[in-house]
Amino acid sequence: MTVVPIKYRKHRHRAVVENEAIRRGRLASDTPGEYVYSDVHDYISFIGAQVRGSGLNMAAVARASDIIKSGSTVSHLAYGWTDKQGKYHQTQQPRFSTMFGISAALGLEVIIRGRKS
Repeated sequence: MTVVPIKYRKHRHRAVVENEAIRRGRLASDTPGEYVYSDVHDYISFIGAQVRGSGLNMAAVARASDIIKSGSTVSHLAYGWTDKQGKYHQTQQPRFSTMFGISAALGLEVIIRGRKS
C-alpha cells in the first residue's frame, strides 16, 4: 500500500511525531513524501498518528469521511480505549471502509499495488 498526501491544510496539521511505523513506511518508499506499507499494523499506526496530528476533533474526521458515523470510532483507532476492567486496548483490525474513510478525510490518497515479483 502506498499512502500519498494529496492535500495538506498547513493551518490544521500539527507536526506528526515520527514513530517506527512511519519511519519504516517512509524508508520503504522511493518517492519523497510517500509512505509504503506492506504490514497492516504499520498502516494502522500511521493513520492513528495522522489523526492525532491533524488538529481536528474526532467527530469532524468522522463527518468528513462520509462513511464513519461516530467520532468514537476514529478515537479508538487513534488513541485506543480502556474497558470497564481498566484494560487498555488498541484497534488491531479495523474495517477496510473505516481506514479509507479516515484517510480520505485527512486528505490522503491510498494506492494499492500488486506485489512486486
